[in-house]
Amino acid sequence: MVRKIKAKSSGVRIRFYSAKQNRTVMCESLLEKDFCLYMEFQPEVVSYKEQPFRVEEINYVPDFLVLYRSGKEAVYEVKPSEILKEPAVNERLFKAKNILKEKGYEFEVFTENSISWTRLKNYEFIYRFHRKPSHYNTYESHLLESISEGPLSVQELLERFSQAEKPLVLPVLWHMIYKGKLKTDLDSPLSNRSIIHA
Repeated sequence: MVRKIKAKSSGVRIRFYSAKQNRTVMCESLLEKDFCLYMEFQPEVVSYKEQPFRVEEINYVPDFLVLYRSGKEAVYEVKPSEILKEPAVNERLFKAKNILKEKGYEFEVFTENSISWTRLKNYEFIYRFHRKPSHYNTYESHLLESISEGPLSVQELLERFSQAEKPLVLPVLWHMIYKGKLKTDLDSPLSNRSIIHA
């Protein structure tokens, strides 16, 4: 990390635990935290590093460097869309993009519009279940077997278990969605009516 992250005038300094990297990522804003959460759900992303290096030509430190499974490396600037309307900011990012392109990096800008509010809220909910539940091995195969018969709603899946088992099954279900073993529409609010499929 090139630039030491300090609290801004707003006092915002956020620690985000990355399950993908098994480390804490230091964020300078809530939007950077949202970016990290987004990266956790991108299967093609191997890792991402905050404040990775300094572009000496313009004394610029990118927000994140992302490494993809393909070997591609992309630099991300995380900014609110309102700030991007400022000519000075656009000019600086344009210079950075050109310099980084010459160095072999792709350059992307992430704003609050890069991900829908509904998907972000769903990511936040599912990420609570990134750790493998203690009863995972008990219910994983049963859930997979149920879904192999065809898509079912969360409620329909739960009806296949006893009342005592339901609170144990739900964390397993959400963990399996987090890991990509089961799928659902993350662009619609999650509920017991959400359809689960393989």
